Amino acid sequence: MPNQYLPRVPDEIIRPRLEELWQCQGNMTDEIICQELQKVFDTKKYTLSLTTFKRIRKRLGFLNTRQQKHTVETISEDLTALRVRFPKAGYFELRKNLSREKNKRVSRKVFSTDRIKEWVHLMEPDSAARRLRGRFNRKVFHCAGVNNIWCMDQHDKWKYRFGLCLHHGLDPFTGVIKWMKVWWNNSNPILICKYYLDIVEKTGHGPLLTQSDMGNENGNVARAQSYLRQWADPSLNGTIQHRWKFDKKNIPSEILWSVFRRTFTFGFEGVLQHGVEQGCSLVFRYLFIPWLQHECDEYVTRNNTHKKRHDRNVARPNGVPILIEQAPERFGAEDFKVAFSAESINEARQLYAPPDHPVLKLVPDTFATLAHGFITDLGNPEVNQNVVWDIYLSLRAKFYDAGIFTSQDWEVAASLDNGVNTDPHRPGKADLNLYSLNI
Repeated sequence: MPNQYLPRVPDEIIRPRLEELWQCQGNMTDEIICQELQKVFDTKKYTLSLTTFKRIRKRLGFLNTRQQKHTVETISEDLTALRVRFPKAGYFELRKNLSREKNKRVSRKVFSTDRIKEWVHLMEPDSAARRLRGRFNRKVFHCAGVNNIWCMDQHDKWKYRFGLCLHHGLDPFTGVIKWMKVWWNNSNPILICKYYLDIVEKTGHGPLLTQSDMGNENGNVARAQSYLRQWADPSLNGTIQHRWKFDKKNIPSEILWSVFRRTFTFGFEGVLQHGVEQGCSLVFRYLFIPWLQHECDEYVTRNNTHKKRHDRNVARPNGVPILIEQAPERFGAEDFKVAFSAESINEARQLYAPPDHPVLKLVPDTFATLAHGFITDLGNPEVNQNVVWDIYLSLRAKFYDAGIFTSQDWEVAASLDNGVNTDPHRPGKADLNLYSLNI
């Protein structure tokens, strides 16, 4: 017989959101998770108490740090494997990687034991010395709230060594990385605008302002942002909804690249340098860019789902970045997002990031068709750090054996200079006036 109580919410309704919240680390107590789960079901139809949630969580295999009971011995093998990929990561980054990739929640007590510190200082004295805190010149950056500003910047450390170009977008208030892209180009304004519009289209909203360096590559983002803001609010006609910063003044982006270099890139540079002298750039692009993009996506997820260390010099909320973005009211913050219609986003895309532009292709279509066939012949091997160059050599051998490395369009595509303006519609410096912008 039915009683006066509502039935418990079914597992299948709350499990997808629970899996998302479980990836978040940093003050994510059972109480907070239970409160967030209330938003995904009809509370007039179902109920979920804290005690019931704890029972469900344990039954579904979502064990907290104490319940997993990890020790130095149970994580040593995983630490060794992670050290190969991230040779300069500190204690904090290693904990994040263990949680994200191995689903192992390890207490700070385990990581602060003398045994791990002794192991690090004995095996990696140079790395330990490098991690010692230094003094920096502190800068002031003002941001009013969530989606007030999105900062973006390119990273060229791999551009001339490996032909790989990085770009990111960031909400500096929450610390959420909006995108982290690796491609064979990062100086074409159409490509950069596509990154921005993809996120706007996915979320249905954008920031009050975008911010970038004074580079030509950011011109179309400034145009698209201003176009969308003016579409949503005609009173803004004739205004620029983008903030230009001179060299090294785009502070949040510079900080992100600094952390990215220290915690991520060094492990992959060794792999890339191993075979950089040999081969075909198109085969390299075809294999390495999708693999590295997957690694960058994992880096973004780790960053967005883990609480950052407390900094008494920073006034913004200290919590899990993605949760600050999704529930700013919980942290006493304000959300300044601007809703953009699908029609306006499509118009902006056609104007400033046309989908058929060659820069958006990883490799030429004819090359991609052949490469897909050859990689299928090789058994579609999984690309990872240990075998990527072996797969590269095997795939390159397939092309050489077939005698088809002579197509002129491939040669042109492979030799495109990232710094040369090959697009007649690409804006020049005259288009990027600080005080006026023709939309």
